[in-house]
Amino acid sequence: MNNQLLAKIIFSNKLATKEQIHAHWSELTKSKDIALVLIEQGVLKAYLYEQLIQYMAKLEAKKQNSQDKPNVSANSLSEIDSDSKTPIQTDASSKNPTETSVYSAPKNKKAEVASLLSGNSLYGTATVKSVKNATGIVSANPYGSITIDPRSIEKETELEQTLIGNITVSTPKEVSNQQSEKFEQVSLADQKKSSSPTKIKSASEDSSMSEGSLPNTFVGNRGEGSLGFEPITDYALTSSLDQLLHLCRVDDASDLHLSTGSPIVIRKYRSLRSFGEILTNVHIETFISYLSPLDQKQLKDNGDHELIYTIAGSGRCRMTLMKHRAGYDITSRIIANSIRPFNESGLPDHCKSLTKWAQGLVLLTGPVGCGKTTTLSTLVDLVNQERKDHIISIESPVEIVYPNGNCQMTQREVGTHTMSQANALKGALRQDPDILVVSELRDLESIELAVSAAETGHLVFATMNTTNAMRTISRLIDSFPLEKRDIVRAMVSESLRGVISQQLIPKKSGDGVVVAYEVLMVTAPVSNMIRKDELHQLESAMMTGKSQGMILLDDSLQQLVDSETIAGDEAFYRANNSKRFESYVS
Repeated sequence: MNNQLLAKIIFSNKLATKEQIHAHWSELTKSKDIALVLIEQGVLKAYLYEQLIQYMAKLEAKKQNSQDKPNVSANSLSEIDSDSKTPIQTDASSKNPTETSVYSAPKNKKAEVASLLSGNSLYGTATVKSVKNATGIVSANPYGSITIDPRSIEKETELEQTLIGNITVSTPKEVSNQQSEKFEQVSLADQKKSSSPTKIKSASEDSSMSEGSLPNTFVGNRGEGSLGFEPITDYALTSSLDQLLHLCRVDDASDLHLSTGSPIVIRKYRSLRSFGEILTNVHIETFISYLSPLDQKQLKDNGDHELIYTIAGSGRCRMTLMKHRAGYDITSRIIANSIRPFNESGLPDHCKSLTKWAQGLVLLTGPVGCGKTTTLSTLVDLVNQERKDHIISIESPVEIVYPNGNCQMTQREVGTHTMSQANALKGALRQDPDILVVSELRDLESIELAVSAAETGHLVFATMNTTNAMRTISRLIDSFPLEKRDIVRAMVSESLRGVISQQLIPKKSGDGVVVAYEVLMVTAPVSNMIRKDELHQLESAMMTGKSQGMILLDDSLQQLVDSETIAGDEAFYRANNSKRFESYVS
């Protein structure tokens, strides 16, 4: 085996940096090649080893077969001297490499590699923003795929593309009359099932999405398994993206902000906290390199992008990326690994009755970042465990993966499984659903479809970004054209079952947050007020309807102030009637 060539493959595909390879080159022995050394150091993922060995064997065979071919490029990997004693060269300035002997790895490494397995992440450490290897290939695009246009690479270096561990690897291409033959792809996932290579779609087809089409594949998981990296205890610029996100989860932070020109910032208990030195474009580009080629392409093409980022052994994060004046910004929301049971959620007991309806509309509302998704998941999971129905959720993106229950659970992601929320709602009505879950009602078409679904025999759970029950109903109706509002008002009065509004407030002790709720149960008098457009009377109806489970936000805030759970000024700035809390403001 050519140890130098193995290092070049590892480097050119961003599995390790030049510095990492040079740093550990002296640790090579007759029984340890560069890949095994990097695995022991936590740079490479252990399960990639077997595939790299198979790939190297194939490469050596191709090299042997092409030695007599006159047209092979002088820079081709196939002409690398197998007896070379120097590590990888990345540019012309590397003229004095450290010398070391080349060895042949033992045939059976399975036992040793198995002991190094530490996770299921598809990617090793990647800290370079561009690649320049001995073949003369230069990737000037840090946000694109790992290789450039396959046609230009093929023309320059006579290379073909092979997929190893979901990473495109450049291999020497035999010069023959079969130039039009498709690139061969080897899937690591398929190799685990069979020792023979499997044909799949090309990397360029997999990582590009034409306008008006959906991705070819989607794989979602809860981030189970074991960590594939060493946990950290400080927010440092030298940490990987996975390490920072995992530390946020351990530190009970809700958000991580990484932005060019700013230090690392986390949000903990509703307050922002900064750490370390200023992030540069190089740091941000390194973090972005952890994303899939498709996500990187969409960020580059659109200027902003939203996705779910999963870390084996740590869980899921909702990540939003955008381009701004100084560079790029990465905002990550930590998603809970488990769904809180109803009796631990803090929801008022009467809210449980909202999951019993056969049809109707239940709305969960509040400002951005107040925990609406968490509350929604608690109610949906309660339905999933206690009923035997078909639940279809339409989310953008899918944040919480629901565990198996008594219901048939179908989760769809906008942009991945369906072109739009409206299309998904239309399609869902033909899929024999009992319950529909909509992550957010954000446009007229979605609101109209949700109200229609609730009126035609389905129980619909949805969220909206409004601050209390009265404003929620007003916005729901006012979204429609003026000439339709009377009809919609009658529809809402018949179909609406309840509104849960919530706000997340820092505790006075500074060691957490607490939720203040406003709950509206739609009784006959409340339904009549909605139909007659007398929403100003809702507050009075909620005050007299406490025995039916109704709660005013101001009453919930007052209770939290009286128990010294929150400060009085926090209640003042969140109350519907701030005069009630004026005495707490100095």
